[in-house]
Amino acid sequence: MDSGLPITAQNRSRTVTRASCQAPHPTESQTMHSATPTHKSRAEISAWLARHVLDQQQRVWAGQRTVLADFGIDSLSAVELLCALDRWLGVAVPADLLADVAHTDALIDAIEALQNLPALPTDQMSDYARCVNPYLAAKLAQLKIDRRFIRADGAWLFDSDGHRCLDFMSQYGALPFGHHPVQIWQALQGLREDAEPVFCQPSL
Repeated sequence: MDSGLPITAQNRSRTVTRASCQAPHPTESQTMHSATPTHKSRAEISAWLARHVLDQQQRVWAGQRTVLADFGIDSLSAVELLCALDRWLGVAVPADLLADVAHTDALIDAIEALQNLPALPTDQMSDYARCVNPYLAAKLAQLKIDRRFIRADGAWLFDSDGHRCLDFMSQYGALPFGHHPVQIWQALQGLREDAEPVFCQPSL
């Protein structure tokens, strides 16, 4: 029975018939598309969803309207579904795509609508988005961390809009002394002024 609730509010205890071991089925990795976004038809989206449900949830879906929770999709497998969809479409899928989606028809509608969003004109894109990694740039924009930092001092980063941000990441531990530590710059400057040979073999 379709409760009409999004997946986050569905009863996770319901189950459907699991797939039996039959002929080999292509895995999701075998059916991924390239990073270049191409528009997928509704039939292609349905076929992809059927493969994903079979590969990840071990359930057979024949295309009928089905509540997503009936596939056994919970909050963790929902993230897996979004990441797989992200890779297959070659675009940054919003993290809240499933927030208002309760069944397969609504999911396919949401994916179609996502593909129909107008692309940002290239003259409005940053150099990084246009020339380096547009996929990552789009994902950072969705997470609202697509800032352009122009200065750093100690544990602080300063963006192009004048905001100061505390750098909790510190490049995953690569900057244990913070950005531009005075003592280290002084030591480097002292080495330069001493003109002591560094790479010289042999030397007594």
